[in-house]
Amino acid sequence: MPDTALPTVVAVGGDPGGAAALAPVLTLLHREGKVRVTAYPHHEAIALWEAQGISVVRLPDRTTAGAARETLIRESACVLVTSTSSGTRAGEKIFIAAARRLGIPSLSVLDFWSNYRSRWADTGGQPTCLPDLIAVMDAQARDEMVAEGFDPAMLVITGQPAYDDLREWQQGFTPAHRQDIRRSLGVGPEDLLVIFASQPISAIYRTGESDPSYPGYTECTVIRLLVDALDRIEQEVGRHILLAIRPHPREDPRTFSAVRGRAISAGIVSAPHPRDLVMAADLVLGMTTALLVEACYLGCIVGSLQPGLRGPDVLPTNRIGCSRGIYAAGDIKPAVEQLLLDPVVRREMRQRAVSLAPASGATRLVADLIHRILRQDSREPK
Repeated sequence: MPDTALPTVVAVGGDPGGAAALAPVLTLLHREGKVRVTAYPHHEAIALWEAQGISVVRLPDRTTAGAARETLIRESACVLVTSTSSGTRAGEKIFIAAARRLGIPSLSVLDFWSNYRSRWADTGGQPTCLPDLIAVMDAQARDEMVAEGFDPAMLVITGQPAYDDLREWQQGFTPAHRQDIRRSLGVGPEDLLVIFASQPISAIYRTGESDPSYPGYTECTVIRLLVDALDRIEQEVGRHILLAIRPHPREDPRTFSAVRGRAISAGIVSAPHPRDLVMAADLVLGMTTALLVEACYLGCIVGSLQPGLRGPDVLPTNRIGCSRGIYAAGDIKPAVEQLLLDPVVRREMRQRAVSLAPASGATRLVADLIHRILRQDSREPK
């Protein structure tokens, strides 16, 4: 059967986390050949989907409602599938609104446990750009979204497709690979490797503390506190510490070019793959980035630095004790020292991480949900 005879799935993605969640679904749909997939990424999703071998048509950073409508009509879209993006990155929302006006069913795939309403909000902050269905990671995400006013009927628990291969990735990571990575970073046999997985909080909350949703810290305030804490730890214990800073895909690495320690070594690291990097580390630190969740699933010891946190902690692994939440500036040094050097604490954290396992088969469940939407839509009178 030629592709033109297949039902067309139009996929739109922007932010890296959401695009990563959608990528394995698009790959599976293409491989099975039961639908025609056309992928329209913007921002970081472009490089991410291209790296996964997904054929793409690049969207401009700013997409208009007219362009979205024309694209859906030109592609004869039978269903729209989107990731979600934050802030002013409205590509997915514009396509969802266009699909609704055209009577095309839509599905969004959620990738993280935060900012639920804003992912589908208009410029007034109201969630008016909702799809017909939302695939969510677990019962926690569903319950939190229902508490925020989402209709339970539109929420389908599928798991997080980007996490489907974590166990396989972990099993393929050998001790020799770990040593190779540490040597490549200049980490000696007795040295300690700490990873800081950053995220662009300053860019998201540009108005700073006046923003009502400002979390109480930024990547800049946190990295300064962390460097100071690690400097003191190195001076006290006499073991050299290397701080490897892993910028978020949305960050400019130059943000961290001036980070220096009095005792520790600090540097920006862009390779190897983030999953390999965290598994090679003695300790993985960050704020609330999704990489911390992945690090927990991969069996790493993880700390979440959120000094001065104003609202609820959105990192799910902190809530279940698989990572350590640190909420006061004065607690950073003792908590990091424990996580890095206390054998009892490290053993307990590893045991909790080992017990944590993502639900498998999320990619299959999301793909099946798309097929279900297609079947239902084909039965409805036009």
